[in-house]
Amino acid sequence: MLKWLLSRRFSESDSSGFIGEISHDIFIGMWVVEKSADQVNNLIQNMLSVLSGGAQENQLDFISIINMGVSVLYVDAKSTQQLVAHSVQTLITSPNKNASTINYFDPRLAKRFNRRKTLSRLLHQALQSDHLEVYYQPIVDIKSMRIVKFEALMRLKLDTDIEYDTQELIEIAEQYGWVDKIDMAVTKIALKDIKKIRQHYLIDDIGITINRSLSNDKISSCCLKDTLTVLSKSDIDLNTVTIELTESALFDNLNQQRVWVEKIRAKGISVALDDFGTGYSSFTYLNKLPVNIVKIDEIICHRHYTK
Repeated sequence: MLKWLLSRRFSESDSSGFIGEISHDIFIGMWVVEKSADQVNNLIQNMLSVLSGGAQENQLDFISIINMGVSVLYVDAKSTQQLVAHSVQTLITSPNKNASTINYFDPRLAKRFNRRKTLSRLLHQALQSDHLEVYYQPIVDIKSMRIVKFEALMRLKLDTDIEYDTQELIEIAEQYGWVDKIDMAVTKIALKDIKKIRQHYLIDDIGITINRSLSNDKISSCCLKDTLTVLSKSDIDLNTVTIELTESALFDNLNQQRVWVEKIRAKGISVALDDFGTGYSSFTYLNKLPVNIVKIDEIICHRHYTK
């Protein structure tokens, strides 16, 4: 039963590789990936989730916990025989735990990804306890030298001595599917804070820019709809709101995104495209997607429409 269930989950994964049996409860898996520590770790993390059943329900308890020993060819092993020996040694010598674990033979990889694991755990705790903070970056009209908008930016202070930056936390959030929750929390906080900002600067029409990270097609298919719902329920003038979209998954389903971008713009909300040209986009997409603003390598271009 154990071999059958593991082989079934392995074959259903979207990662090519091989799996074999060493003993009744130890199995060996091999994959060929790009020579990158992050690529290796992403693959192993994904396979750990797949083999342990992930978030699926009604799985058998005896296979819900997977412990993995990992060796990397030409990093800590010079042959496939040594690769197998190192991975098994790491697995056997690692302490048993009540949760699935990944244990690297190479201490450099272990240190690197233990650090990432710690940041992931602390980030999850911070999000669960609503410790997220929002900072505001002013956007100035050069001609008038007047602040016309504030961009809402996520900030988190984790209880750790490990050095990190916001971009790394965003990458972790994208990996674990938390980015949508972060963006929505920032949106709700910013809608409340913009009133205080306007009172402070005595400018009634000062705008607010909110980021939406479309990190994958599943998130992008619903977040624009959810964002529009939240904005529509607020009492803020929607003509002063800009939604800034990252392009990482924006073009995975262009026709669907176009529908929601048009609905958003119909409410008077401006739509900006961030980091244009750094991913899969090209200028041909601008004819298909009705955005108001395009940000190209720190340059902001306003798009004008003519009838």
